Amino acid sequence: FAALQKELDRLSQLDAPETVHVDLSLALRHYLDGAVGIPAPERTTGEIQRLLRHWPLSPDLARGYVTLLRACDGVKFARLEVAPPVVRQRLDLARSLAESTETELAAQRQPESEVAA
Repeated sequence: FAALQKELDRLSQLDAPETVHVDLSLALRHYLDGAVGIPAPERTTGEIQRLLRHWPLSPDLARGYVTLLRACDGVKFARLEVAPPVVRQRLDLARSLAESTETELAAQRQPESEVAA
């Protein structure tokens, strides 16, 4: 999580939308690998989408990651133009998804006796 946050901070300083999206996609894939154990760095977005169905993330979070990865794919592969405010929104979304993931995973690790208290 800390590595992703640091990378998002670095990306927020860049002015090249294509570079931001390429690096954001890679950072998210590495985060999913480390946080959830999905071998995302070597998978396509479609493969990640299928894998997320079987991992301990809520459907909303899984959809959020896939939507953001597809947006990155659009810039990386289809060379879609992106305005600076959209780049910032996507970086904010990445941060929000990771924070929510950390919260979900922490709740899953809590013993049932702590959850009931």
